[in-house]
Amino acid sequence: MFGFFKKKRPADPPTDKQLRYAKKLGITVTRSMGKDDVSAAISAAERANPRLAADRERVKTKAREFKFGPELIAEEARWDHFADSTEYMLAIYRRGKEIVVDVLRVNEAFIDNRGKLRLSVEAPKVVKDQDIGDLLDWDEHFELLREELLHFEPLHAGFHADGNDAYRQTVERGLKLARKLKAV
Repeated sequence: MFGFFKKKRPADPPTDKQLRYAKKLGITVTRSMGKDDVSAAISAAERANPRLAADRERVKTKAREFKFGPELIAEEARWDHFADSTEYMLAIYRRGKEIVVDVLRVNEAFIDNRGKLRLSVEAPKVVKDQDIGDLLDWDEHFELLREELLHFEPLHAGFHADGNDAYRQTVERGLKLARKLKAV
């Protein structure tokens, strides 16, 4: 009936990983502390001693490198740099049984749980505006496995402002390249 008479839900218990790290840092964990409480105590300890946070990041980086390999991590970093600087590319990629040619905007790269490099991308679609005319709207978001990307050419960072004709010409050039790739 009244909200203040309801039993308070018990907090999620801390994870074993949290408990081990808290013990390493010398944090006393009581029975009443939940996952969030232990996380806050760890954060406070790392703020008080920034070297602890740097050490933890170094360990995480080494573990990630061991799990995925330095080559894949380096490729992920290259694609993230591409997403931050160039952004746009002419892409020839496989989607199911089809070969697709389009201009894509790369937003980020990440390695999934299975150790596959994925690109978070956007493709344009033509939107008709009664005042401006046809324009490209970059809102078709999807993930592309790097291994499905058959060919790509970097474009320039301001490509979205070049207009429909530049887009059309770039895709036509990509179609010619795709035909050559099929012949090989």
